[in-house]
Amino acid sequence: MLLLLDEGNPPNLIDHSEDLSAYFTVSLDERLNIFVDPLGLITADKASATGNALIIHGASSLVANVVYTGSFYAKKVSGSDIVFDIAIKDASNVIIGVPKEITITESWQRFSISLNIEDNTQVNIWIGDGNTWTSGMDIYIWGLQLNLGYLSDYKKTGTSAVGILLSKTDNMNNLADFLPGVGEIRTVDESDDMLNLADAVAKSLDVA
Repeated sequence: MLLLLDEGNPPNLIDHSEDLSAYFTVSLDERLNIFVDPLGLITADKASATGNALIIHGASSLVANVVYTGSFYAKKVSGSDIVFDIAIKDASNVIIGVPKEITITESWQRFSISLNIEDNTQVNIWIGDGNTWTSGMDIYIWGLQLNLGYLSDYKKTGTSAVGILLSKTDNMNNLADFLPGVGEIRTVDESDDMLNLADAVAKSLDVA
């Protein structure tokens, strides 16, 4: 899994790679920093569609006639695997190239789409393009990226809430310090194993 960026790779052109609220739309319900991301920090967001796509605003003034790649990490919240399209569109919402169908499972995966951009218009990444992402298809999402060229290592941009690194030596009491309200949902037991319970705790916080 590609996570770290070395100095030789192109920068991430997404302004807020770990803050889904920067791309919130009326057709999307999001909960921020509630789930364990691929690095073991609680910075992954939950996105619940209500009948439309999640639009990630990319960069403007791109280099014309070269390949750009949009990417993100995702896993399903529960239930059946989720299948929908991702696409790249210009600032006028005109699709560039052909959408790509992806399948989101219970494991973190990095999804990407690479296309040649013929002019220097702004491009946006559409996740769940064409109303293929419908109500009930809840996902966890993290690590948004747009880079020049083909898929490169992930580079964080912008800010996100402070995460905590999970290990087997941590306990639920430590987690409660970073996630206010945990004790209100379940008893905090210092003997609990953080790795075993992290998913359950994150889901218990996701209440209506």
